[in-house]
Amino acid sequence: ITAARLAAESLRNSESRFSMLFAQSHVPMCFSNADDNYATSQWNDAWFTTFGFDPQTSQGKTGAQLNIWVNPQDRIYILDMLTSGRSQGQMETVLRRADGVLLQMLVATRFLIEAERPLLVSTYIDITEREESRLKIETLNAELESRVMRRTAQLEEANQELSKTLETLQLA
Repeated sequence: ITAARLAAESLRNSESRFSMLFAQSHVPMCFSNADDNYATSQWNDAWFTTFGFDPQTSQGKTGAQLNIWVNPQDRIYILDMLTSGRSQGQMETVLRRADGVLLQMLVATRFLIEAERPLLVSTYIDITEREESRLKIETLNAELESRVMRRTAQLEEANQELSKTLETLQLA
């Protein structure tokens, strides 16, 4: 009886540590299980901070109920990755905050078995600034390329004029 009691207490302590680590992680995370086809999610504090939802009214709701998926097919894609036998995956997608602001996110998922029950753990990394920077660089590169092409054309035109002027001088 004592060994069983110690094992149960150890398990409670372990679950308590997991809950605390999950809730207080700086990385937005959620987990859901296969009992309801991964519909109900448990979100951590960082997720609520990132997405601006009220934990009191939003905890346990699905991403679809919270309307975070700009493209609902992305969620289906993630679940298809799991049902096809992949234990982990990641994808870039656009998600919606509570205030309607769109965020470019990297969603990484891992499929685990917990007490013989499938569990989906997802982490959300905001890559909005990275994507904005990438687009700015692409725009600047395109502008630079255009300027180089214009300048090259101007130089070719100037060279042609100089060649004509040289020919005229040589004839003179």
